[in-house]
Amino acid sequence: MDTNNNEEIEFVEEEGISDAEKKIKKIKKELEVCRKEKDEYLSGWQRAKADYINSKKDEDRLKEHLVKFAEENIIKDILGVVDGFEMARSSDKAGEWTEGINNIYKEFIKVLSSYGVEEINDTPKEFDPAVHEAIEQIEANKEDDNRVIQVLQKGYKMRGKILRPAKVRVGIYNNKVENN
Repeated sequence: MDTNNNEEIEFVEEEGISDAEKKIKKIKKELEVCRKEKDEYLSGWQRAKADYINSKKDEDRLKEHLVKFAEENIIKDILGVVDGFEMARSSDKAGEWTEGINNIYKEFIKVLSSYGVEEINDTPKEFDPAVHEAIEQIEANKEDDNRVIQVLQKGYKMRGKILRPAKVRVGIYNNKVENN
């Protein structure tokens, strides 16, 4: 009987091993599925990352191309002004030379205007530190207190953005001056 008991125990153990083997096989299959999914996700992520990097490179190349294109157009426009200077320089007569310089100035202002550049022309106007740079303060009457008295160097803005503030003299009212 002891041998029968051992056989039964062994039989039960074999059944237990069989169940364990089935579970292990099932887990291995699930693990294999997970590995395949992981590989697919990783591969997809790597492709997406490569696409993003390539897209950024393309964008950088496009920006560089646009900047070069814009620079070329600006230079082409300025070359017309340079031609005007050459013509003015070749003139021997003072009147023609002055007229040539005036025409060049007008042409240059026209080129700047075509790019949206405008002069800041503010005399007389209230001093505004956003568009003016005070170079000097001079005594002024009460009406001209904190006003632009003289523009020393023109300022420019492009599409509303200040490129260079106007350098100005600003009037300062001094109460003591009028009282004396």
